[in-house]
Amino acid sequence: MILFKFRSFLLISLIGLSLLFTSCATSGQQRGGADIDTLLIENPNLTLKDYLMRLSGVQVTERGGEVRVVLRGASSLSGDNSPLFVLDGSPVGTSYSDIENAVELRDVDYIQIMRGSEAMTMYGMRASNGAVVIYTKR
Repeated sequence: MILFKFRSFLLISLIGLSLLFTSCATSGQQRGGADIDTLLIENPNLTLKDYLMRLSGVQVTERGGEVRVVLRGASSLSGDNSPLFVLDGSPVGTSYSDIENAVELRDVDYIQIMRGSEAMTMYGMRASNGAVVIYTKR
């Protein structure tokens, strides 16, 4: 294995297969840390759904107890527009109930919203509608 690091690029070459990872700016947004802690002090009953509603470009709707999350508007009129939910680097699913049952807001360190090709590059076709990446306090 050959490992090269140059500025913000990381190149890993393993038996003829090369992967290029960049740590440059992303097209999404990242929020959390003190922001979440401050909101939880003001309102201890705040849920992950309530926090996602505060993020720009994130649409959260609730009908009959079912919560739907859409990033940057619907991309399909008839298909599923839900983003992929990722918890600590592991894909959880595209249903909000999957992530709601997996983590509480007080355990969240920060949330990264990934849109478009950036999400697909990291997580494949399941993230074609973007990804909500949640990192917990470990």
